[in-house]
Amino acid sequence: MQRLGFSEVWYDKGSENEGLTWANNLHTAVVDGNVSAYLYWIGAGGYGGDVPLVWLHDGSNNYTISATYWATAHCSRFVRPGVVRVGVDADGGGDNHSVRTSAFRNVDGSYVVQAIINGDSNVTVVLHAPPSRPRQFRSITNNVTDKEPKLQELDGNDPSLDVTLLPRSLTTFHVQYRRRRDRT
Repeated sequence: MQRLGFSEVWYDKGSENEGLTWANNLHTAVVDGNVSAYLYWIGAGGYGGDVPLVWLHDGSNNYTISATYWATAHCSRFVRPGVVRVGVDADGGGDNHSVRTSAFRNVDGSYVVQAIINGDSNVTVVLHAPPSRPRQFRSITNNVTDKEPKLQELDGNDPSLDVTLLPRSLTTFHVQYRRRRDRT
């Protein structure tokens, strides 16, 4: 496979340097490969043969963030050290790779659900939060049309949410609960 270099593209043709490809690579490693960590060696660098997460422009203080960075950020921002994978039910619509999901429980008691949509159509999912009312319920989405992720606060009072996910996207849901001492 020819190395394509740095890309800001989330999805175009499924090339190795696109964000959606890396979201799927990370999912395969963590869920199918059962890895406990994923190391991406080149964090920042100049444009050239390597594919950094952040491209440093030559001779200036400017930089560009890659789509690979955003795919990696979905995992590293909310799936924290000490996390435990938990079960998640998902319907892939007959094609087990059109919708790919994973779920985690962090040491702090928060839950993370990640959903990758590889198909060309919107997909509606229903999220059922564990018992007890969440303090904060939010989603973060990367997709084909937006260069940076979109953050959305969701209604934490509803025990289940119908959410429409965009085609060719990665959405991370983060549910954070009140700790016993700050419950009212």
